Amino acid sequence: MTLVKLFGDIVIINLGLLFGYAIKFKLYLLSSYFNINIQIENPAAQIEPYLSIMFVYSLLIVFTLYFAGVYKMRYGIFAEFDEIIKIIKGISIGVIEVMAFTFIYKSFPGSRFVLLYSGLFTIFLMSCYHIFILQLQNYFRTKGLGSQKVMIVGSDEMGQSVAERIIKNPSAGFHLVGFVDNKNPEKISYNISKYFNYLGNLDELVNIIKQKRINKVIVTTTDVAREDLEQWYQKCEELNVEFQIIPDYLELISTTVSISDIDGIPIITIRNLKRSWIENVYKRILDISIALFMVLLVSPVMLLTYIMIRITSKGPAVFEQERVGKNSKSFKMYKFRSMMVDAETGSGPKIVVDRDDDRVTAVGKIIRKLSIDELPQLINVLKGDMSIVGPRPEREHFIKKFDNEYPGFSKRLLVKPGITGWAQINGRAALSSRVEEKLRYDLYYIENWSILFDIKIVIKTVLKVIFAKEAY
Repeated sequence: MTLVKLFGDIVIINLGLLFGYAIKFKLYLLSSYFNINIQIENPAAQIEPYLSIMFVYSLLIVFTLYFAGVYKMRYGIFAEFDEIIKIIKGISIGVIEVMAFTFIYKSFPGSRFVLLYSGLFTIFLMSCYHIFILQLQNYFRTKGLGSQKVMIVGSDEMGQSVAERIIKNPSAGFHLVGFVDNKNPEKISYNISKYFNYLGNLDELVNIIKQKRINKVIVTTTDVAREDLEQWYQKCEELNVEFQIIPDYLELISTTVSISDIDGIPIITIRNLKRSWIENVYKRILDISIALFMVLLVSPVMLLTYIMIRITSKGPAVFEQERVGKNSKSFKMYKFRSMMVDAETGSGPKIVVDRDDDRVTAVGKIIRKLSIDELPQLINVLKGDMSIVGPRPEREHFIKKFDNEYPGFSKRLLVKPGITGWAQINGRAALSSRVEEKLRYDLYYIENWSILFDIKIVIKTVLKVIFAKEAY
C-alpha cells in the first residue's frame, strides 16, 4: 500500500503544481468566458519553467512527507485524522522549502502564489486520496485479506487488553483468531465480548497453530512454566510462526512511568499526571470554544426538550445533582430530567444499567438514547466546573464505594470531569456497571491527554450520538 500511496502522491503533487499555475495565470480564461472582470498579472506567463521543475518539486515534497511520517503505519482512533495532520505538516514544510529554492536558484519560477495555491490543492486532494486508501485497506483487513492471523495465549485481563487493541485497529494488519488458555475467563471485556473465541487449552497449542494456520502467537499469561515457553518457541520457529511474549508489567511501563538511562543504566521515572498551567489554559480555551458553539447550535433542541418534559411529566425540566469534580470539589451538575421526580427516594443512589428501567419517563428514554439529557452540562463547562472531555463526574456515594474497591479510582479527581470521555466512546452506558473496565479507560485518558486526543474524542462522540449507540 505504501507504493500505491507514493505513486498516487507523485501524481497529485504534479497536478497541484499545474493547478497552482492555472489559478495564478490562466484564471482570466474563465473570467472572459463568464464575462467577469478579474485583474490578472502577467497572463502570458509560460508553463514550461514549471514543467521543468516538476521532478525536483515532487522529490522535495515526497521527502518532507516521508520525514513528517505520512508513510508510516497508521491505526488507532481516527487514524484518518492523524494522516491529514501529517499531510498538512509535510506539504507546508515542502512548499516553504521550494519557496526558499526560488530565492537561492534563480532558474526556479518566481511566483510564490503558484506554490501556495499548489500546496492548498495538494493538501485537499492528497487527504481525500489517503483517506480512501486507509478505508480500502481497513475493509480488506477486516475481511481477513492481507492480515496476519494472531492467537493470544492467555485470556486474562492482559490478554483481553491486547485483543481489544487488535480488534480496534484493523489497519495494523492483524486478525484475531482466538484465545488459548486452560480455562475460560470469569469476566470478558465489553469491547471484545462479540469477538471472544476460545480455541482450546495450552496442551493443544501446537495443534491449534497448525489447524488455524496461525502467523503470530502472543503470550500474555504468566501462569506457564519456562520449559513450556521454550518448547512453544522452538515449535513456532519450526513452523515459521512469529512468537511474542508480553511482560506482566506492560500496563505499568506503558502508562505511568517512562524509561530512560544514565550511561547505559536503565532508569524508571514515575510521570507526574498533573498538567502544566499552559496545558490547562489550552484545554480551557478549547472547552469554552466548543461549549459556546454547541450552545448556539443546539439551543432549539434544548428549548424543545424543556417544553416536552414540562408537558409530559410533573416536576422541573432541569434538575441539579451534587457531583464531585477536580480535587474532590463538589459542584451542581445540570441535566434534563429523564426520570420521575424522587426516583431514588426508595432505592437510594443507583446507576442506570437497564434500558427498561421503570423510573425513566417516556421522553426520558428518547433524550437518554440521543444523549440530549446531557446538554445542560454545557453550562457547567462555561462555569468551569466541567470540561468537554474528561472522566464522567460521580456522586460522592459512589466515589467512596469505588475508591475502596478499585485502587487508583481517586486519580480521576486529578482532572476536571467531562461531558464525554475516552470511556464513553469505548462503551458509553454499557460500561456503567463495569467500573474497573471504565476506570482503565479514564486513567489511560488522564495519562495520555493532549489537545488532539480531546478533538478526536469529541468527533467520535458526535458519531456515537448520531448512531445512538449504547446509550440508555
